[in-house]
Amino acid sequence: MWKIVRVLTIVLMLPLLVLTWLPSNRVPMDGESYAWGLPLLGMDLSGRSINFDWLVVLLFTLLALATLWFLVRGTARQFGWWGCLYFGLFFLSAILMVTGSEEPLVMHGDTLGVEIPLGSLIIGHTGLLWLIALSVLVWHRAPDERPPLTRTNRVLLAVLFLAWCASAVMLRLGGSESQLDQAGVLLLISVALFLPVALLRFNSAEPAQMATA
Repeated sequence: MWKIVRVLTIVLMLPLLVLTWLPSNRVPMDGESYAWGLPLLGMDLSGRSINFDWLVVLLFTLLALATLWFLVRGTARQFGWWGCLYFGLFFLSAILMVTGSEEPLVMHGDTLGVEIPLGSLIIGHTGLLWLIALSVLVWHRAPDERPPLTRTNRVLLAVLFLAWCASAVMLRLGGSESQLDQAGVLLLISVALFLPVALLRFNSAEPAQMATA
């Protein structure tokens, strides 16, 4: 049951990770050419460079990465605590967005030309994730395992790091809304989406187990 919950939670939390992953990475990569805006914790955060608003978004991204790590690699109880904190903050942000805004809330993606509706969608989304984390924290009693990273994990993480570096170069060299800039954004999103795969618990075969008589 815990494995099913883990997979479901990974799928549901990825949109939240990408939501803050992009501005937290693109601000230092793009510089002042990148303008962003995102409502969090009742504040309309925005900017074109590293400022207090960006630090808040960076904090959310770091919380997301910590939650993802404990969800995939840690114990259920560790995920429960971190998940309640991270999803709870997003749940609170969604409630404050809906109750404090007179207009529909959307996230604008200028480079890719997309608009993502927020508000009630995120209330239900983050509320469900918070309830999952709370349920795991309160009721999960299965034995906890924390397997070490395998060689496969390390190789995949290295590939993602190289892809992240490549996206930084593309965003730095590409002009606003250029094809190189768009490719950098897509590559940056791909890094976030494939991060859970790189952290999966792959079975490590010991030399003694590999040997055959």
